Amino acid sequence: MYLITREGTIIERTLERLLGTCTLEENSVERAADGSYEFRYDGNGTDVDWDSQEAVVGKHLIDTEGDEYADSDCALCDDEDLELVEAAIKLAEGELA
Repeated sequence: MYLITREGTIIERTLERLLGTCTLEENSVERAADGSYEFRYDGNGTDVDWDSQEAVVGKHLIDTEGDEYADSDCALCDDEDLELVEAAIKLAEGELA
C-alpha cells in the first residue's frame, strides 16, 4: 500500500524528531553579553540517538517533490490504484495522447 496526496504524488517520507549530542571544542566556552554561553563545536559531527527517533505529528508527511501534507490530505492506495493515479496525472499533464 502507498499513501498518495490529493495531487496524486506519493508520500515517501515523514518528518522525524530525534536527539543527538555534539562535542564542544576544548577551551572554547565564553560568556556572552546577555549572560548565555557561547562555544564552538569540535567539528566531528553529531552523535545521533536513534532510539529517540519519532515521527512529528501533524502536517509532516512529505511527498516525492518535498512538499508536506497532513494525514487528511492523503489516501491509501494499492499497486493497481497507484498505476491508475499515475496514468491520470500523465494524461492531465499532456504526457499521454
